[in-house]
Amino acid sequence: MEIQEVVQEIKKKRELTNISDKFVQKLVIKELGKRPHLLKIIKNASSIRDLKRNREFLYFFKEIRKMLHEIYGVFAPKDIKKIWKILESNIPLKQKVIDILRMSRSTKERLNFYSEIYDNIFLEIPKEIIDIASGINPVSIYLSKYKPKAHFFVDISPDILMINEYILEQISIESYGYEMDVFEPSNELFKFYQYIFLWKTIPIIEKYNPGYTAKLISELNFDYLVVSFPLQSLSGRRRLGRAWRPWMYRLVKDLGLKIQKEFETKNELFIIITP
Repeated sequence: MEIQEVVQEIKKKRELTNISDKFVQKLVIKELGKRPHLLKIIKNASSIRDLKRNREFLYFFKEIRKMLHEIYGVFAPKDIKKIWKILESNIPLKQKVIDILRMSRSTKERLNFYSEIYDNIFLEIPKEIIDIASGINPVSIYLSKYKPKAHFFVDISPDILMINEYILEQISIESYGYEMDVFEPSNELFKFYQYIFLWKTIPIIEKYNPGYTAKLISELNFDYLVVSFPLQSLSGRRRLGRAWRPWMYRLVKDLGLKIQKEFETKNELFIIITP
């Protein structure tokens, strides 16, 4: 059996459908590298059904889905087809934007705060932005009174990139989406950008690749780096964001950067960093 067949089976879960095959395959191969004997089992299997009878494979399969849920599924829209229906409808553009932002937990949480967020993070009038691990967040620029000339974004879902491009085109903002794995970035990420957004992404980076945040930020080229942290766990039972503040302070100091400003909304801590 080929690895691609395993990839397609993993992606049958609705919230994972729109992740690029390339990203899922890289993750599967990386994790199988830690389990070479399981790779042999997969290669020798005649079908997915047979594989799922293997307890070790079933555990691996569920772990990969769990990882993808944490990396992508928690923040991604649950129903991409519904978003396309919204885009194809005749409702006003503002309502389309609001309806789309309601489709993802992170953007839904920010919906009543986007104007405040942009008022606080834009210490200078924005000319260009790149949003790393963006999801549908770029759509929210519609709700800001400050519109950049150019807005770029990085995600692992081709559909998400197209949705962002479609909305930004409607409001006359030059845009381009990069299908990119943050752990294996291409050169486009390291060009100069006035504003770089890295929202709610650092905790996930540090969970799956401890220390990588420092390497990534040290290679970014910006006037303003805006990072954010969730203030609560997904269950709402634990306070999280403030625990990351001293960690971020140490990292900024170690990299020779400066914190210009920080502020909170109900659910999120934002920190604005400069060279």
